[in-house]
Amino acid sequence: MNLVIIQARLGSTRLPNKIFSDITDNITILDLLIERVRQSKKVDRVVVATTYKDSDLALVKYCTSKGYEVFRGSENDCLDRHYQCGLSIGASSVSKIPSDVPFIDPVLIDKNLSLFETNCYDFVSTLHPPTFPDGMDIETMTFQALENAWKNAKKPFEREHTTPYIWDNPHLFKIGSIKSDQKHDYFMKYRFTIDYLEDLKFMRKVYKFFIIEDLFFTWQNLVKFLDENPSIYSINKNYIGVNWYGNHIDELKTFDPSKTK
Repeated sequence: MNLVIIQARLGSTRLPNKIFSDITDNITILDLLIERVRQSKKVDRVVVATTYKDSDLALVKYCTSKGYEVFRGSENDCLDRHYQCGLSIGASSVSKIPSDVPFIDPVLIDKNLSLFETNCYDFVSTLHPPTFPDGMDIETMTFQALENAWKNAKKPFEREHTTPYIWDNPHLFKIGSIKSDQKHDYFMKYRFTIDYLEDLKFMRKVYKFFIIEDLFFTWQNLVKFLDENPSIYSINKNYIGVNWYGNHIDELKTFDPSKTK
């Protein structure tokens, strides 16, 4: 079973309750993300994995009202949250997709899962190395690899970010990667994730002028649209390249420091 776990909580310090933000009338960031993940032909089950914090009870109630499957686990040990969720369901593989990437491309999800299934990899992703725009984040691993990380990952950032123990130890795991056109550094040119108010304004503009005509666009369609509409592209361009990796450059063995601010 191909299980997708959407890691979500409401306690974001930069933009609180961001996944509840409306991207248009009655459609939240979380709604759009789940709808797009469900367009994947290879995903069998989608679960929103949140925390036991009282503040995330509203997320549990929202998911229940929408018919979204929900799981509750550790707040800061996201590796444990993913492991316990996969264990409770009996998943053979787990795909990690964050809750702040509503423009995720279902075609990329299927490509990632196809490579994973046909080459006996332990781990396959679209972001190690990062060659797609920030916000096309898909990481798929065997449950055995997830369990190995759960047992052996010791560093706090390895627990918080779930997968670093796997992808940063290629001598321990068979690692695969989906790569975009290497002639272009898409990762450092576009930003399709939401952490700041400017990101939300950007996504609303994109939805209004583009996505509403084609809800299941590809990432290439979006890049073309932004190239043709620089005023929209510029809304959140100051945050391009801002990500958690920058806080752990000295600890990571396989991440290119040029891929972060």
